[in-house]
Parts: sequence; structure tokens; C-alpha cells
Amino acid sequence: MTPNDKVAIRDSIQNVLSTIRRTALGRNKTELPTADFSNALNAVGEHFVDLLLSKERSGQWWIDNEGNSHECIICRLGERFPRNFSRGLSPEWSWFPAKASRLADPMTGPDHIVSVRVPSLHISGTVCLEQKLRFGTPGDAYAGATTYLKHLLHRLNYPRPTAKSFHLESYYNGLLEAAKAVLCRTKKDGSLAYSGSVPQVCMVSTGLAPGKVVVMDKSGDSRVECEYVGFLAPTINHADLQSDSPAAQITHRAKVKLWIGLDTLLEGCTAEEVEQAWSTSVSRLTSDLCNPTWRSD
Repeated sequence: MTPNDKVAIRDSIQNVLSTIRRTALGRNKTELPTADFSNALNAVGEHFVDLLLSKERSGQWWIDNEGNSHECIICRLGERFPRNFSRGLSPEWSWFPAKASRLADPMTGPDHIVSVRVPSLHISGTVCLEQKLRFGTPGDAYAGATTYLKHLLHRLNYPRPTAKSFHLESYYNGLLEAAKAVLCRTKKDGSLAYSGSVPQVCMVSTGLAPGKVVVMDKSGDSRVECEYVGFLAPTINHADLQSDSPAAQITHRAKVKLWIGLDTLLEGCTAEEVEQAWSTSVSRLTSDLCNPTWRSD
């Protein structure tokens, strides 16, 4: 493999992401990559990003309630293994069955758990980082508060907020009740459907005491409490996060503080690190396809 080959992966992804950002900011239509590119990145994306986060990375990724960006240092918390979301233990969780093994279906767990330090704000803690490397729409590819709200409202049958009649706390409390109803949805036989999505689970967890996202390993032996929520997308629309729109207010209220664009993450990695992470992810995918494992609920 030549030196030029080694930078191909990072350069090709960065070129696509820079085109998305440039065209999203312009007056013409946002240019999105082909389905082949999107499918390739999605197939290995979660493991690929996890490998990139195996060492400390830093960037202007922490967003405060006013939409201002702060330098932060992040790193994945331990080795990657299957995790589920768990209910809180406070009295505010009496609405959810105490004996339920998780908050969502077996495949709905945190994409990444990362440690974070924000020196300027004297913040340190853990973050449940949701990964959405989607390119189907301009809003998904150039993501911001509006994108997050879209995923939060998905299948909740709850109206989108309008600036004219918006009141943060009343809308947020109504949205919280709608998300709780989805988490309590049952099948015909009366058993829990475990139908909540990651944004809905995180929104309920941060909205109720103790205000943390509780994550357990499959055995229930390892427990992590995440103080904040994060969102990793192709590239980030900071103007949307800095606005006073209802979507931005809801997003800040839901403790979604860590906003990482894949473009800025790749900027903090060497070409060799990206190449190695991609190669390892593809090898892992190949191995998983050739040697399938089984799970039971």
C-alpha cells in the first residue's frame, strides 16, 4: 500500500463532508453523496467511530445553553460491549415497570459512552453519544437542533412546536409524557413492546430524577450513569444550535451538549489512524457476516 493509498479513506470522506457543508450554506441545493457511499459508511460507521474514540480527541464540540461552542476532550469509556438503557431508581419512575429489564428493545442501546472534560466550564463526566451518520436528507447530513427534534418526535404522534405559541416548559412536559407513553406501549399479550428510540429514552432519562441516562451491560453487572447526551452526525449546523428556536431550546433542555461532526473528528485524527480504523472495521464486518452469532430476548 502506497502513502497515497493510506490517506484515501480520510480524504474521500472529508471531501464529501466539506461538499455537504459548503452547499448547505449556499443558496443552491445541498449536495448529498450517493447511496453506495452512505451504505458503506453506515455499514462500518459505529465500529469505525468507536475505534477513532479509543484515544483522547478534542474539538469545539461542547455547546452551552446559549449555543456557544467550547473546547472539550473526549474518549470512549472502556472497551465496546453490548449495553442497554435502564430505568431510573427514583420515585419519579413509578410509571415504568420495576421488573422491566430495559427501557428499549435489545437492539436499542447507546452507540457510544464517552468520558468528557470541558476545561473552560470546569465540567467532567460521562456522555451517552448517539451516532447518526445519515445522508438521506440535507437536515440529517447537516445536523442541528432541528434534526435532533425530528428524531425525538418520530412516531410520538406529538405536534411540532411553533414559535408563535411556544412555551418551553409546558411543551417539554407534554413531550415528556408522550415519550413515557411510548416507552410503556404494550403488545397484544400485555407485555412491554420496548418501542422507544434512543432520543426518546435519553429525553425521559434526563427529564426525570436523578436526571441521568442509566446504561447497563447485558448481564446487569456494569452500570454507568451519563450526565449528558451527545449527537454525532456527518457535519454540524452550529447556527441552528445558536438560535432561539423552539428546537434549540428543547435540545438544550434535554442536556444534548456534545455535538460532534464526523468532519471535525477526522480533522483530529491522522491519516494512518483513519486508515487503520477503517480497515479494522471492514475486517470486523466481514468476520461477523461469515461467522454469525445469535441472540435471544
